[in-house]
Amino acid sequence: MTSPDVIGESISIEGRTFEFYFDKGNVYCLRFFNIKPLTPIEADLINESHDKIFEWNYENNQVNFWPKRNLCGEKDEILFSILIKALDILTGFITRLSLAELVMKSLSNWLTYIDENVLISKQLIQYEDAQLRTIFKTYMTEEGYRIELSISGLAPSTATAYSLKSLVKKIDKDVKVESLYPFFNSILIKNVNNIVSVLKFYKRILSMLT
Repeated sequence: MTSPDVIGESISIEGRTFEFYFDKGNVYCLRFFNIKPLTPIEADLINESHDKIFEWNYENNQVNFWPKRNLCGEKDEILFSILIKALDILTGFITRLSLAELVMKSLSNWLTYIDENVLISKQLIQYEDAQLRTIFKTYMTEEGYRIELSISGLAPSTATAYSLKSLVKKIDKDVKVESLYPFFNSILIKNVNNIVSVLKFYKRILSMLT
């Protein structure tokens, strides 16, 4: 029987490094994660926030956490769920949008800020021979969160315009292309239940555009 691949991912936020390691078989299963620097008191609080599902040990200003039972599923769902709860403890219980802002800034060099309770992340992106103005907005709603993604720019040719249309449809099939050529403009409005889903979608956009 072939051993599963081990996939590692590291994120640095507010002077701390979070490292996650997953076994990749048919699904992703969390092997362990660590946070440094971290104190034993902080580790205990983080474990309490996760209903004590981890064993942990402290060594050299670092804490390693192991799940007591299999923790399997979508990698980013597991990673961001743990990360948001940990940051909630470590940053003093700031708002969910503020937590998401911290994570987004750690994932990319996009200009990211909160303006009147709207989380905004934007960047100019070069794709083929077009420069795209990309804006990702997140609003809090009564049901959860609303995402608005706009991608627009001058398409130098019809071939580029159709290539851009193909790109945005790969990001999400519900993206609406409002104009194609010479000025390409697309928008997506998407409702999600929680901030973890916002971060997962943001990471997906980054992987496809950068």
